[in-house]
Amino acid sequence: MMRPTYHISTKNATDVRGLTLIELVIAIAITAIIGLAMSTAMSATARGMASAGDSRSALQRAHAAYVRIRAYTSSGLALLQNDPSRGFALWLDDSVPGGRVNLSELRCIWFDASTGMLSSERLVLPQGWTEDMRENYDRTLDPSSDFLSAMAAERAAGYTVQEILVDGLTGWLLETDGPDPQLEERIRLSLDVQTTDGTDGPVLMTFGLINHTVPR
Repeated sequence: MMRPTYHISTKNATDVRGLTLIELVIAIAITAIIGLAMSTAMSATARGMASAGDSRSALQRAHAAYVRIRAYTSSGLALLQNDPSRGFALWLDDSVPGGRVNLSELRCIWFDASTGMLSSERLVLPQGWTEDMRENYDRTLDPSSDFLSAMAAERAAGYTVQEILVDGLTGWLLETDGPDPQLEERIRLSLDVQTTDGTDGPVLMTFGLINHTVPR
């Protein structure tokens, strides 16, 4: 009976051919090209996500501003003053009955171009004052008054507090249908909201004064 014969190769490992220098350079070049393509794709995706995030952030800030301003206009009685270089003043309510504007009923909305902030300011008297002291100080303002300057004077005296409504603005514009703001029952506000990439665009808002009252 014949037994099978097995042959064991004795070929030396040094006989196996390796990569040539040219093949190695080509392989490195291909790897680099693939890596560059992946990096470019990832960067584009990241930029797209950042841009979308900026847009969402801008819209969120604009929405927050709308909600906060509407809290004033929904119960507000009149637009008292509109100054494109400073801001606008609202008659919030007639908490001191009589149909006339008192300091405590005044809300001033300011735009600070240096910070890009829209803020609200109101009168806040010292807690230690008696009720009589508060009533005597809460003077009545004539409808023709410069309401913004009146609030600025109270700020200088240390009797106001400010709250930020929205930041990141590059401009604003308040429009009415007629020349006398105190007769208007509807106002239109445009806010230029800036994103982190330096672009900005107007966000339009409309507010109705459903309790409109002309001050006496």
